[in-house]
Amino acid sequence: HLKQKTDERAARTAILTSWRCGTISKYLRHSRALAEQRRASSALLYSINMSATQELTVLYGSQTGNAQQIAENLVADAEKKGIPASVYPMNEFKKLKPALEERPILVYVCSTTGNGDAPSNADKCWRYLKKRSHAKDLMSSTKFTVLGLGDTNYNKFCAMGIGVDKRMKELGGERFYPLGCADEGTGLEDVVEPWLEGFWPALEALRVGSDTSDSDVAANEQAVEEEKEVQEGEEEEPAEDDETKVSPEQPSDASIFDQDLSEGQLAALEEEFAQKILQDMGLAQSPDGLQPGWLDDWEGSEVADLPRLSKVKTLVTVQDQAPEQTAVESFDDWCGPASTAFTADDPPSVERPALATIAASKYLTNPENGADYAHGERRVLHVELDLTKQGTQDVDATLGSYVPGDAIGVLAPNVAEYVGLVLARLRKAYGTHPHSVVHVLERVSDDRYRQEQTLVEALKYRVDLQTTPRRKILRQLCEFCSDEGDQMFLERLCSKDKQHKGFQELVLERFHLRLGEIFALCKSLCPPADALLSLLPPSLPRYYSIASSPLASKSANGSSLSTKMTLAFSVVEYDVQAGAAGKALFPGTDVSFAGLLRRKGLATSWFERVCREMQSGQRTDPPVLPLFLRPTREFVIPAHPRWPILCIGPGTGVAPFIGFFEHRLLLEKQRREACEEACMGQWRGGVEIDLGLAEADEVSAYTSRDGIGRGWLAFGCRHQATDYIYEEKMKELEAHGAIDKLFLAFSRDANKADAESEMAAKDLPFKYVTHALQAEAPEVAKLLRVGCAYVYICGDGTEMAKDAHAALVACLQASFKCSPEELGSLRNDASARDLYEKAHVPLHMAEEEVLEGLSEEEAEALLETLMKRGRYVQDVWS
Repeated sequence: HLKQKTDERAARTAILTSWRCGTISKYLRHSRALAEQRRASSALLYSINMSATQELTVLYGSQTGNAQQIAENLVADAEKKGIPASVYPMNEFKKLKPALEERPILVYVCSTTGNGDAPSNADKCWRYLKKRSHAKDLMSSTKFTVLGLGDTNYNKFCAMGIGVDKRMKELGGERFYPLGCADEGTGLEDVVEPWLEGFWPALEALRVGSDTSDSDVAANEQAVEEEKEVQEGEEEEPAEDDETKVSPEQPSDASIFDQDLSEGQLAALEEEFAQKILQDMGLAQSPDGLQPGWLDDWEGSEVADLPRLSKVKTLVTVQDQAPEQTAVESFDDWCGPASTAFTADDPPSVERPALATIAASKYLTNPENGADYAHGERRVLHVELDLTKQGTQDVDATLGSYVPGDAIGVLAPNVAEYVGLVLARLRKAYGTHPHSVVHVLERVSDDRYRQEQTLVEALKYRVDLQTTPRRKILRQLCEFCSDEGDQMFLERLCSKDKQHKGFQELVLERFHLRLGEIFALCKSLCPPADALLSLLPPSLPRYYSIASSPLASKSANGSSLSTKMTLAFSVVEYDVQAGAAGKALFPGTDVSFAGLLRRKGLATSWFERVCREMQSGQRTDPPVLPLFLRPTREFVIPAHPRWPILCIGPGTGVAPFIGFFEHRLLLEKQRREACEEACMGQWRGGVEIDLGLAEADEVSAYTSRDGIGRGWLAFGCRHQATDYIYEEKMKELEAHGAIDKLFLAFSRDANKADAESEMAAKDLPFKYVTHALQAEAPEVAKLLRVGCAYVYICGDGTEMAKDAHAALVACLQASFKCSPEELGSLRNDASARDLYEKAHVPLHMAEEEVLEGLSEEEAEALLETLMKRGRYVQDVWS
């Protein structure tokens, strides 16, 4: 083994030397020799024998792509070990032959989305598993294990993984390896990698007829090194200095690639895109240019303890011949097909989105200086979307039938400079044109390439160039660098050696260096198009809560579908303070570089830019937005508006509640109109009915009964003058009775008042919404215990949601007065009577009483009951 490693290292050194000398034929000869050497050793090391009856089946449920990537990598590793294996989305369980319950070995890799929900490609399988009609021994012939992915910032951490594991056990399955629960909040690798290391010995124990000893298995795991993909190409000629330089007029202009560009022009274009990326990062340049310093103290040394190299699993082929009807015009605009044939069974999805246009936009915040926004200043954008199909008044039923609480998934294009840089480099190195067509290979489960598309479309919407890559991807990218410095930089980023930990924390965790930026920094990094599209993770949709009621904009053709929806979100833009360590990373920068790295969100920055172009008149056609509806399952308002609601939504967390209160108001308006129509009429002879005064009073009583229940809203922000979003809308809803109590808190104003004012504490603005709620603790307790209110929390899940929950617990410990009239008709409602028992509220009282506050344990138990019954729901993000 040591001799093999030494020979490989010598061969690799020869490759790098021959590359720098320009002797490409020698490079290819050494590369082929090394590949053959590794191919032979792989065949020896991975000779784990397994019977065909012991096929490994991996099912994944993935919302963001992490679970899918882990599942596919697991199957790829199994195949290298000689283990027959297959991978499917969980919802394809009905296509399995043999059937799911007949599979001998099952591995579930499943994430949790929303409030403990199954991902969209796993929900059908989960409903099937939960059927109570199943026999208790349905899975008795199956051995299984589960790897769950979740986030501890949410209440139901790894709910799907835990649920699948429990249900498989209930159905008679035998767990052959313990359940793993990985936390996105602290880093999935901390659990996933150790779980995978222990998985293979556990799987090996199940095999039938194997002659491999445990020591052989251990040797396999230690000695594995995958064969290296060698890409052949012609030696490049240096660019001519007198070439005519080409440059896109705007960052989003992609028509430059429709020209017949020389190699020198492509090199100049590539450099221009790279420099724009570095400038956007906030990296000032010295006269000599940017000279990254990742070889400092490491030149000539080998990076140790690299992750195991696995071969890139090819998912697609890229056909160089371009379809004549295709044109590359802009990196901003949707270039995919306009999908129209949606049904209830086949709604818009991330793979096949529907299209909407941006109709209007405005800022909900005010600039601090009263003029324009400064870099990094907090701003919230309100966007109105037009759901009608272009040139018609028709609305797709799947979009127009949204309800308050639903969210939409938006497919924002990758940063224009990222896409342009990669396209220029691919065309210069391999002659690959942006018009090239991407074809998915057969038996590939990745749906993002299922529809025929061009390379530019795939790079814009199907791969994630914005993400900070994981170690496995960095390790694979190392093999596509021709420069030793670039390769060593990537190796240091993915090494498991503790001496590189500080460097990794700076670049990956503090800087959040992105894939597109890595391409700009590593100028020799150039995987072929098919390998690149197969290697990179999928681009993830960005989800936004809908901030409107569908009743506010009905279709003009008389249908019940809505034609508009509105969104509100903060524009993500901030600086990362790197300090002295940042200067060490880029020693070629001038002294003006203060260690600040500029970061922007992908979707919100795109929204802001195109909306500003619309507002300034630079863009005449409304931007087209690919999106799909993400229906809510629990975050819904009560079926009847008579039930009280308490909504807690600081910052942009208030957005869905604007839709909640607007919808309740419009529902009540519809109900009143229907009552008035029912109580009015004419005799058949055409004589109008003249109601007496008593009857008119009865009609009025009938019309006004069961009106809107109490609606309380808790909202907070930093400054009342600049951050009080939807102020006018809240006041309007309050004036119309949809909101009858508004809790407000302004954290920075409270700090200023506390420091400068001598007023009593009770006169100061509340700092946080939790303080505002606790100031009204008896009333909040009465609303929850006597009013049986529904409680909703929306916003930051790391701190706010936990603090709001603690505030509710504290409020429920307060005593309050209650009269028989306040019990009202709810005591006759079966669900309310049961809740009264849980809340220690008497069903009958002769006169006003003081109800003692609950203990902390009783308060927690009541909130737990409300949560189980869908009366206490959180929609939070981290």
